[in-house]
Amino acid sequence: MNRTRIAAALAALAVAAYAAAGWYAGKRIERYARIQAGAAAELAARRWPALRLQVEMPEYRRGILFSDVRHTVALSDPQTGRRHEFAFASRIAHGPLPITEILRGRLAPVLAAVSTRMLPTPSTQAWFDLAAGTPPASGRSRVGLGGGTRFSWRLAPLDGSLDGVTAVRFSGATAQGEAGPGMDWLRLAARTGKLQLREQDAELALQDAELVSDTRRGRHGIDLGEARLSLQSLSFSRNGSDDLTLRGLALRATLDEDGNERGRDPDGRGQGGQGRSGQGQDGRDLAGRLSWTVEGIAAGSRSLGSLQAALSCERLDAWALRGLLDAYAGGPGDAAEPVPGDEDRASAAEAPGEARAPDGAPAPGRADPRPFVQALLAREPVLTVEPAAWTTPEGRSEFHLKMSAAPGQPLRGLKSLDARLSVSRPMAAGVMAGALAAEGWAQDEAREQARERIDAFASMALSMGLARQEGDDLVARLAYADGILDLNGEKIDAARTLSLLGMAPQEGGDWGGQGEDGDDGGDDDVPALDTVQAEDVTDALQANGFRTEVSRDDAGDPVVTVTLAPQRYGTRQARIEFYGCAAGGCEDILLHATVRPARPVALKTVNDWNSRSRWVRAYLDEDRQPVLEMDINAYGGIGEDALESLLMTYFAQLADFAQELGVEGGEGTAPAAPAF
Repeated sequence: MNRTRIAAALAALAVAAYAAAGWYAGKRIERYARIQAGAAAELAARRWPALRLQVEMPEYRRGILFSDVRHTVALSDPQTGRRHEFAFASRIAHGPLPITEILRGRLAPVLAAVSTRMLPTPSTQAWFDLAAGTPPASGRSRVGLGGGTRFSWRLAPLDGSLDGVTAVRFSGATAQGEAGPGMDWLRLAARTGKLQLREQDAELALQDAELVSDTRRGRHGIDLGEARLSLQSLSFSRNGSDDLTLRGLALRATLDEDGNERGRDPDGRGQGGQGRSGQGQDGRDLAGRLSWTVEGIAAGSRSLGSLQAALSCERLDAWALRGLLDAYAGGPGDAAEPVPGDEDRASAAEAPGEARAPDGAPAPGRADPRPFVQALLAREPVLTVEPAAWTTPEGRSEFHLKMSAAPGQPLRGLKSLDARLSVSRPMAAGVMAGALAAEGWAQDEAREQARERIDAFASMALSMGLARQEGDDLVARLAYADGILDLNGEKIDAARTLSLLGMAPQEGGDWGGQGEDGDDGGDDDVPALDTVQAEDVTDALQANGFRTEVSRDDAGDPVVTVTLAPQRYGTRQARIEFYGCAAGGCEDILLHATVRPARPVALKTVNDWNSRSRWVRAYLDEDRQPVLEMDINAYGGIGEDALESLLMTYFAQLADFAQELGVEGGEGTAPAAPAF
């Protein structure tokens, strides 16, 4: 009898201890759930600020062994501003040994085991209809004693019509992963089979997608790590035929912070992983890389080859990058906002709403990104594209780029540049022939027409010095260093070139740089024109002795006719046409003159001229008469002096062109334009 009483007492004590442990775990998990909700909202606000996402828990009923919770996630459509609400119900089994886990044979202690399902709302009711009434999203998670979480989610298959317009067929998706306390790190692996969206006669189809990511929050609040996305195929079709298909898509992105730990296990214990060693031992230097490949591209039955590209950045200042991201997002601006319940981060974080520079001084307001640009340039970042390539059976075209920036540079912070573009002529002709064949051309005619067009383009590029021939490739190279541009071996003074284009470098040299008086380093005494009016052109020409007349074309845009001496310029007039015109002026002007030489002009003569001229272009019109043209663009602003200099450059070149074509010299009514 005593043994029975003792056993009953021990059982009662065990039940009481189990209930007490469950009650205590329930209190801890409620606090943890609220911290995680806040961390999730902070993470979403940082990544997608335009959505104005809100995460709330309007209902939390805590029991001894279980708790029932209702979560809501509300966000705004960036296009319409309409709010959408998503609701979830969770059943939380309290640890350290949740009943649901014991029944599954899992005896490892945890803080809680959670089962979650989506609830219908006006925003999600259509999804429930497509899922035949079952929850479109559901999942399970286990919260470790250290606050880390392992989770598994499932998206249900969908089949039906969305809003009576778009047909949806979705095979479902799964996602597994783990997250650290306060969402400080996250590992995720998600997969889906097939997704088809059809609207009227158009269809988009995705097959076998996989997303794998391993990220952690850096000390400056930027998410670091690696993410990989792959697709077996992505196709777009219309009227039942495949118009475009991409096969074997792969995207990989990495962003690393030197000297940081790689991650933590779900219970919050460090793995002891070490970050890369390098210059940024203070954690301020970031290095990122983005690469992608497409194994095959097809337009209908026509193969368009494959694509690949790799973009990398080095020496990115973490604090400056975070500031730029916040400025772009319009956020409140804290360099590393603490997460509730994370004492280590909270002790090192700055006060909310106040960003601080690396030296501890308060940073400027988020509305002004210029200080962050300056800090970014101070690290002398390097951008590399190595390479971007398009490959077909006929050949391969590539683009390579390496550029660096630094403060105090005359070209808006650009320190050096080395760019190389190579275009395979057989490849270009093959792609163009396929496009012509798709338009209805016969195969032989399409190939011949494509070859002629590519040859004509190549001839023009070669004659103008824009490219060089290397085997079957057209190759163009542009380099910059120490104030000198190098285009295919021809040295060009960069400052003078930009000045003539109305883009004179600033005194301070950097983007967003300021002078001693707080200005942007420009010269306030030199007016800049955002558009060009006929009066701007006629004033500049008349100041140099030219006679002008203003008229209007059929569209009502101005046309300036300039009277010239045929003995010097080979023509009696030049025509200046205006384009992109509005009430305040025009964005572009075209200077045009047809020269009347004494004898016919060979195409080689025109090509030789183009190979030596940077500012103007020459060609033979349909009557085989030589024409000289020049474009001037006012987009971004052009100084009055630069406009006048470009106008005079054109007329000086016109006079030289006429003399080269055999026009006899002599005095005329128009003055000799100054030589440049």
